[in-house]
Amino acid sequence: MTIKTTGIVLKVQDYKEKDGLAWMLTQDQIVSVRVRGIQKESSKLRSGCQPFLYATWQIEERNQGPGLLIHATPICFFYRVMEDLTIQAFSFLLRDILLKTKPSPLLLETFLEYLKAVQDQRNSVFAYGCFVLKEILCAEGIQPFVDGCTLCHRKDALETLSIKEGGFLCHYCNQNGIKMNKSDMRKVYLLFKASSKNIDVLIENCHFEIKDCIFWADWYERFEQTHLAGLKFLKTVVDL
Repeated sequence: MTIKTTGIVLKVQDYKEKDGLAWMLTQDQIVSVRVRGIQKESSKLRSGCQPFLYATWQIEERNQGPGLLIHATPICFFYRVMEDLTIQAFSFLLRDILLKTKPSPLLLETFLEYLKAVQDQRNSVFAYGCFVLKEILCAEGIQPFVDGCTLCHRKDALETLSIKEGGFLCHYCNQNGIKMNKSDMRKVYLLFKASSKNIDVLIENCHFEIKDCIFWADWYERFEQTHLAGLKFLKTVVDL
């Protein structure tokens, strides 16, 4: 049976001598396909199998293993991802995390909006990047508790965000006494209360930098108990 699906190409790798394997993020799954002859310069499928390409694939399903890609229609190629090393490293980090996360229409939408922000060279690129990470953390159930103190649940005297405890702490529960800047706490709160419908309000009220993206990627790595090679590389790039 032949099916059509639309999404964002996340990954492409060589397979055997002339073929390749490719993965696409769609609304409800990560689709993997075999792409015959993609390593040849004359391949007609190569243009539809580039990382960070929004495209439609026509796939011949197989009983076992990945389907066979028989036609690819590019919709939008977000080539500016490759023009800045920091954004490139962060985008591939997001890619690696998305490959580990259960897809949803919201994840596809937010990642697409991030790529559009990159392509349009908006100042809000890292705000959209943090928003993608926020949706991933929520999807995995590892988002910080921001509706009060994570230990006693009081809503006043909040003064820090604890990675160890997984959320805000009040003055009485903050045993190490290290306080967080109020504006940074407000940024965390607004980020995790934001939705795709009011992200403009978040962008208007908060300024996000790559260090914010790294913080939430660190959070993901800690609570998922995984290792992200791309995160280590991103930190190296930022420190250059």
